[in-house]
Amino acid sequence: STYSMGCYGTPGAKTPNLDKLADDGIVFDNHYDTTAICMASRVNVMTGMFEYKSGCNFDHGALLRVHWQKTYPMLLREAGYRTAFAGKFGFEVTNIPGKKGVLPESDFDVWGGGPGQTSYNTKQNKSMKQYAKDYPHSSRSYGAFGRDFVVESAKTEQPFCLSISFKAPHHPVQPDPMFDDIFREMTFSKPGNYGRQLNDLVRKTEPARAIDRLLVASLIEARSCERFYLLAEHVEDKELADFYASLFESEARHHTTYVRMAKYFGDDETVRLRLEELSALETEIVNRGDPLPRMHS
Repeated sequence: STYSMGCYGTPGAKTPNLDKLADDGIVFDNHYDTTAICMASRVNVMTGMFEYKSGCNFDHGALLRVHWQKTYPMLLREAGYRTAFAGKFGFEVTNIPGKKGVLPESDFDVWGGGPGQTSYNTKQNKSMKQYAKDYPHSSRSYGAFGRDFVVESAKTEQPFCLSISFKAPHHPVQPDPMFDDIFREMTFSKPGNYGRQLNDLVRKTEPARAIDRLLVASLIEARSCERFYLLAEHVEDKELADFYASLFESEARHHTTYVRMAKYFGDDETVRLRLEELSALETEIVNRGDPLPRMHS
C-alpha cells in the first residue's frame, strides 16, 4: 500500500530500503491491480492479463501452462536472463483446465518460494531453511535471499531478474521483533476514507438499511465516474486520457441502477428525499478532503 511507504510521502512511514529502491530504480505508478484478490492479483502481476483472460482464481483453479509460458519470468529466462523467485507464490500451474497444478520451481534458476500461505517462521519454509539461523523471520530471510542472488548474478555476464513476494502483511500479522522499537511513542492518524465515511451514514434497520446501502453505492459510482472525466480532461498522456474517457463513457449511467433498485424497498418520494440528504452529507465529506490523493473511494 502506498499509505505505508515513505517514498510516497506518507507521514511517519519508515521504509528506507524500499525508498532507496524507488529512488535508484523505477516505481511502476501506472500499474493497477485489476482484481483485489490474492491469487488472481498475483497472476495479473505475472501475466499482465485480466482475470477473465487468465482464468485463474479461487473458483477456476490453477493457471494454464500456456499462459504461464507468457509470464515475464518465463519470457526473460527464454531471452537469457538468470531468474529467481522467493516468498509466497500464490498460485499453481497446470496443463489441464480445472485440475490441480504444481509450483513452477524448475522454471526458475534459483527458487525460494513456498506453497500456500508460507510461514513467518523461516525454518518452516522448506526452500528458505538455510537462512533460518541468521534470519528467523521470513521477511529478512527473503531480503538475504535477494542479496545473495544479486551478488552471485553480478559475478556472471548474464542479465538477471529477481522476484520477491513477501508474506507480510498477511494475517495473522507477525512483525519481526527486531523492529519493535521503530515506531515506539509515535502516533498515526487514520487515513481518510470516503467510502467508509459514507457507509457510516447507513441506517441500521430494514428497509431503511437496504435503501441507504444502494444509495451510497450510487453516490460512490457517480463520484468515481466524475473523477474519470476529470482525469481524462487533465492527464497529459493522451493514451491514458483516452482510457479514462472510455471508462467515463462506460460508467456514466451505472449510478442510476442503484437508485432504481432502492425503489424496490421504498416509494419514489422516500428514495428521492433520502438521496438528497445523503448527497448533502456526501458533499460535506468531499469538502473535508483527504490527506492523500485518491482516484476511487
